[in-house]
Amino acid sequence: MAFGTVAVGNSNSSVITLKNTGNATLTFSQVSVSGSGYSVSGLTTSSTIAAGATLNFNVVFAPTAAGSPTGSIVLATNGSPAQITISLTGTGAAATQSLSASPSTLSFGNVQVGSNSSQTTTITNNGNSNVTISAVNVTGSGYTATGITSGLILSPNQTATLTVTFTPTALGSASGSVSIVSNATNSPTALSLSGESHTVLLSWTASASSGVTGYYIYRATGSGSYTKLNSASADSNTQFTDTSVQAATSYSYEVTAVNSSGVESPLSTPATVSVP
Repeated sequence: MAFGTVAVGNSNSSVITLKNTGNATLTFSQVSVSGSGYSVSGLTTSSTIAAGATLNFNVVFAPTAAGSPTGSIVLATNGSPAQITISLTGTGAAATQSLSASPSTLSFGNVQVGSNSSQTTTITNNGNSNVTISAVNVTGSGYTATGITSGLILSPNQTATLTVTFTPTALGSASGSVSIVSNATNSPTALSLSGESHTVLLSWTASASSGVTGYYIYRATGSGSYTKLNSASADSNTQFTDTSVQAATSYSYEVTAVNSSGVESPLSTPATVSVP
């Protein structure tokens, strides 16, 4: 029986099935195990196997040090053969605990005050031993984290999903971080957070022309071309709030008046704004 590689402090078990192919009850006078880290459960010298029946027992490999110990199980019975030897092999590997986050940077872009946006990241145990989370610390105004709490245990290669929500309470840019504290050697596992909340409010004087039913708003980013922001229908108000702007960007706006026939006026004088 080969157990492969097992981290020190962990264990691996397998089941062995014994079958009595004779016509009388099988008894055991010896059940012995040798080799560092190997043990047997479910089979003793008081065990018996009726004619034609089977018995399952467990063999466990729990290494206490790095290395490749060999072992064996020796069974002495009243059957034939009178003694059976089962060879055992396994490798003990030094315990490693390593935690990673993918992605490790979450950018929420522009989120309006009173709204929120959520993103997720996958936390993975990349080591060969269990990792226990002891704390999840969040910094930065408007950021919260859910899905992973203190006491969570991740086995090797196991993952968990961390959800971070950004709910800005004021205009401007906001940075933050998440720090996951654990028994991993690279603790704490850190995530970088960024988000912003910016709005441009436009207002203009109503057109003096008769028959005007609304206005179209056009925007250009930097020196780029203009695109219509309210392409679905003309806005009947003389105000417009642009919530799709981004930080550190300059925008130019122009407005046209439109009548019930869909005829637009010439573009207004552009208004330029730089979002901080």
